[in-house]
Amino acid sequence: MRVLVTESDPDAADSVANRLAARGHEVVRCHAAGAPAFPCSVMAGGVCPVDSGVDVAVAVRAHPRSTPAPTEDGIICGLRARVPVVVTGRTLFQPFSGFDVTEVTDPVDVVGVVEAVARDRRPHHEAVAQPLLDEVLARAGVTGTGQVGVSRSRTGLHVRLLFPAGVDDATRAQASVRVLGALRAYDRASPRIDVSTGELEHPGA
Repeated sequence: MRVLVTESDPDAADSVANRLAARGHEVVRCHAAGAPAFPCSVMAGGVCPVDSGVDVAVAVRAHPRSTPAPTEDGIICGLRARVPVVVTGRTLFQPFSGFDVTEVTDPVDVVGVVEAVARDRRPHHEAVAQPLLDEVLARAGVTGTGQVGVSRSRTGLHVRLLFPAGVDDATRAQASVRVLGALRAYDRASPRIDVSTGELEHPGA
């Protein structure tokens, strides 16, 4: 797994970065150690970690503060690119609340949470896609509702559409196209979107 790690203060993220690396994850940064907050790596002629693909971004905060630190610009870029974000350390007054972030107050749990977040379904993406699936099924006269499952990694979005039994191929294809278009508009930074279909195990579930 490729993880972007940012820090609010110099050296604040070293412990988290080391533990992630010890578990076999690739840790990337927006700023070289000891480098100033501006410019970031891409503006200094390097490669942007978010543009090149990360599975999760982690903000390690050494002090409570209600605005992003200059060295947390990677989190802003990650949120804009719909990358899952974990905020840890001193999370009081953290400015990323209301976005798609997970808070971890106990640093011992950080690595496990980061790994879980990378595997989790993305509720914000699903909230975009579900109304489109419902609309297609309603127009086709289908009784019952379908279900959308979306996960995200640096390789793209992985979408699973589950239909009530008996839904014809044309309706499934139409739903897939509508959902793909909505998710592409919502998450333009995702490299690709894979859509698969299936049937609900329990109708109405």
